[in-house]
Amino acid sequence: MKVYAMVQKGTREGKINCDDRALVGNVVLDQGYYETDTDNTNTVLAVSDGVGGSPAGWKAASLTLEGIRCLTNTPIFGNDELVDTLAGVNEDLRAMSMKIESWRGMAATLSMVRIIDSEMKVLQLGDSRVYSLIDYQGISMLRQITTDQNNLLRWLEDPVYEELGASEEDLKNKEGWNSIISYMGMNTENLKKQVKIIDDMEAEGIIVITSDGIHDFIERDLFRKIILEDKKPKDKMKELMKLARDNGSDDDQSIIIAYL
Repeated sequence: MKVYAMVQKGTREGKINCDDRALVGNVVLDQGYYETDTDNTNTVLAVSDGVGGSPAGWKAASLTLEGIRCLTNTPIFGNDELVDTLAGVNEDLRAMSMKIESWRGMAATLSMVRIIDSEMKVLQLGDSRVYSLIDYQGISMLRQITTDQNNLLRWLEDPVYEELGASEEDLKNKEGWNSIISYMGMNTENLKKQVKIIDDMEAEGIIVITSDGIHDFIERDLFRKIILEDKKPKDKMKELMKLARDNGSDDDQSIIIAYL
C-alpha cells in the first residue's frame, strides 16, 4: 500500500494556525507532505478539520488523530469497539477543552478509513470526505463514500420540508445549510448515536480523503481526472490545492491519496 498526504494552511487574512490534520498510520501531519510505501495492512487513514467558528480547531483536530492512531496495528475492528474507542477520545478532548478557557467548545470533523487485510470500514463525523476510485467494466469511477453531516442533510430528511416540496437547491439558499451537526467535541452519547460507520467494503482501488477546503471548490469530474493523471501523487495534490485556491478557497486544505 502506498499512501501520500499533504496539509496546507489557509490563506485567510489573520489566520495563525492550520486547523487541518492528516493521519497515516502512526504519523499525524500538521503541515507539509508525507509519503510511505508499506505492506502493513492493519492501519488507519484519516483527516480531521477544526470546525469553523469554534475555538482551537487545530488542537481539536490534533487530539482527535493522536487519539485514534492507536488503532493502527491493533486487532480492534468491530463496530462497537471502534465507537467505544472514538467515544473515549471524545471524552479526552472534552476534558481538555475545560482546562483552558480559550479552548472551550473546540471541535473537529473526522473522516477515517480503517483497513485490515482486504477489508475496510469508514467512520464519519462532519463534512470532511472519503472517496473511492475503482475500475468498473473498464471505466474509472469516483464515488463519494461519506455523506456530509450538516444542516442540509437534516433538512432533506425532515418531513416538513419534504411536504413543502423543497429541493436541495432551495435548502442551500437557507442560511446555515452547511453548518455541521456531528463532530468530535459534541456530547459523547450523541456522538455514539450519530457517528456513521460504513463497513463490508473491499479495500481496493484508490482511496482519497479530503477536507472541505479542497472538495467544496472542485467539480467532481475534474477531481476524478486529476486523480487519474499520469503524474506523481505529490504533483496531483498540489494541483488540486491550487485549483481549489483559484476557485476561491482560503481555507486549510488536507488530502490523503492511498493506493490499496
